[in-house]
Amino acid sequence: MTETLTEMKQKFEQDIIDMAVAEHHKYCMVYKRAKNEADAKMFYTAMRLGIIRGINYASNEVAKHNEEIDKEKK
Repeated sequence: MTETLTEMKQKFEQDIIDMAVAEHHKYCMVYKRAKNEADAKMFYTAMRLGIIRGINYASNEVAKHNEEIDKEKK
């Protein structure tokens, strides 16, 4: 069964949320902090930005590599 683009985006978003929740719980246990919504949102935002930056970096590296290959062919 193939997933639609919308389903894949929803799964990706849920994975980010799950990871952020896990990191927030770990942070609370390690630093003996109370769980609160502000910290949870901070972890979610950080996860999302980190993933987006990683994807952008990887895309740029692939584009550079493809340009180098094209130059070598000429």
